[in-house]
Amino acid sequence: MQVLRDLRAFTKLLILLEIKKQPRLKLRDLAMKLDVTVQGVSEYFKLMTNERLIERIAGEQRVTQNGVEFLHKNMTGLKKFIDENMHDLDIINVCTAFAAENLNSGDKVGLVMQNGELSAGKKLASRSKGTVLYQVKKGDEVAIFNLEGIIEFDYGKLTIIELPSSMSGGSIMVDNGKVQHFIKNKSNFKIAVFDLVGLNIIKKLNFQPDIQFSVFSGTIEAMQKGLNVILLITSDSLPNIISELEKLNSRTKEKLSYDIISQEEILKQ
Repeated sequence: MQVLRDLRAFTKLLILLEIKKQPRLKLRDLAMKLDVTVQGVSEYFKLMTNERLIERIAGEQRVTQNGVEFLHKNMTGLKKFIDENMHDLDIINVCTAFAAENLNSGDKVGLVMQNGELSAGKKLASRSKGTVLYQVKKGDEVAIFNLEGIIEFDYGKLTIIELPSSMSGGSIMVDNGKVQHFIKNKSNFKIAVFDLVGLNIIKKLNFQPDIQFSVFSGTIEAMQKGLNVILLITSDSLPNIISELEKLNSRTKEKLSYDIISQEEILKQ
């Protein structure tokens, strides 16, 4: 982001913002706002006038069309930069949680992730805290603002069951008893199916898939909320999923853990 690396460009941006809001702002007041000298602001005015970013009309500094374009370009770039990095860092300003007890507007609460659901309560011990927006009863959802700290929880684990592709026989090649054994030995899991082969097997075992659409993003979100996931996917689609997982792990400090049950382990003898 060029404007963040160039102190001069960033100062121009701040000056344009202040002039846009207050054209009659005095030089001394602007200098105090920006924490620079009056002489410094005066030199910037000369520079920005030559660059046609500002102009003096009827005794006031005005932002020119070039100045407006400079503002728009850099403010848009800054917003994109901030939004992307806040998303990567999981930074949020407001959230919704289930009330762990009756709560009143203004109550200070702790925030805890429990079984993939965010709970808020005055008695919950947590380094993540916030303020209740409105009165609710226990069990209802509530908006929390003035968030502080990071919600502590461990990422869920992913078990991938590799299935034969439909071209290789699909579900008829699979020992459903073995799949059922793998699933029942996993605690607190969600079932995700990537395609019809996995969906057919799950139906035969009388399970219901928890994640069937937008499977990759749904699986990742569940893991990021501390839930374990079993993903049934055919061998021809598996490389793409592994690639996406590794890309995600390369961009984040916390790594998503996964293991793979090969199709050889679940094929009929």
